Amino acid sequence: MTLSDLAALGSFVSGIAVVVTLLFLLLQMRQANRNQRSMMQQARAERTMAALREFASPHFSEVVGKLVDQRNLTASELNMMLRTISGYFMSVEDSFLQYRAGTLDDAGWEADKGTVSALLQDPSTRAAWRIVRRYFSGDYLAFVDGIVARTEPALQPSLVENWKAVYREERARAYAAAGLPLPPDLQRTSLEAAP
Repeated sequence: MTLSDLAALGSFVSGIAVVVTLLFLLLQMRQANRNQRSMMQQARAERTMAALREFASPHFSEVVGKLVDQRNLTASELNMMLRTISGYFMSVEDSFLQYRAGTLDDAGWEADKGTVSALLQDPSTRAAWRIVRRYFSGDYLAFVDGIVARTEPALQPSLVENWKAVYREERARAYAAAGLPLPPDLQRTSLEAAP
């Protein structure tokens, strides 16, 4: 084997090594992208859970109860509600920015957008947005204002009455699935619902 043959073989092996290195680098970049998206989704889930815990807190639940019953809020309760709602909109703003940057996927963003649209049907959330919107700017402000402009305020059904109706339906389905006769309270509901 001549020196030129060895040089050609060395160039060939070097070329293969470069190709293997590039493939390895592409795989690493793909994995890094997946990890980044996973971290963004985890952060989004943590923010959502924190907001839900705050909304479910006894103090905030009392404020929501007063809003539903149209009772007056104290200044302290109004402050709590506005700051909690403002925090929620800041969380959605982060999702908005992450989606635009390409680190939040379509499904996550559609879920957040749907939740905001549903919440902005509630008159109290709409009123809160009108007060806290001054803390936001740019495309996100236009995005939320656009939802407000496209949706009409709607009175929300009673959470308790809605729960009772859905629970009765699920109990009736459970009795039917088990092949058991309906108990009297479910029979009465069925008869009352009949035309």
